[in-house]
Amino acid sequence: MLQLEFADSEISRITVDPQNASLLRIDFAAALLRMTDSNDANPNPLGCGNNRYGYSQGVSLLLTTTHTSGDAAACTGRLSDGSITDVTDATHAGQRRTELAVPSQCNVPLRLDLQCANGAWLQIHATSLQCVQAADARWVEVFKC
Repeated sequence: MLQLEFADSEISRITVDPQNASLLRIDFAAALLRMTDSNDANPNPLGCGNNRYGYSQGVSLLLTTTHTSGDAAACTGRLSDGSITDVTDATHAGQRRTELAVPSQCNVPLRLDLQCANGAWLQIHATSLQCVQAADARWVEVFKC
């Protein structure tokens, strides 16, 4: 299973669909992905865990937006923080998720908060979010212990 981790991922561009201003696309130059293998019964003897980390340039978020605030034009480069909050779920209201399954689709009202290392921020209220990875996306593994 692949999980996109917002912190330390890098955004290359944010674009609005010219035919529909409520469709927003966020393309990652280097999305930090964590690959987990829940079937691995042999933990890493160095204590690094069973997760593998890597970067991929072929990950995008597609959002149907209702409201955005912040500076989308300046929100590029490395993210220092990011989260998704489901704004309809009373049980988990306010609970931040800092990662997202790749690929995935969410069709409930949500809020995406992005904080760039350069100080720019963006808050997006959306009715749907889709996380996609291009078929030709490359995976470059990094080692985190």
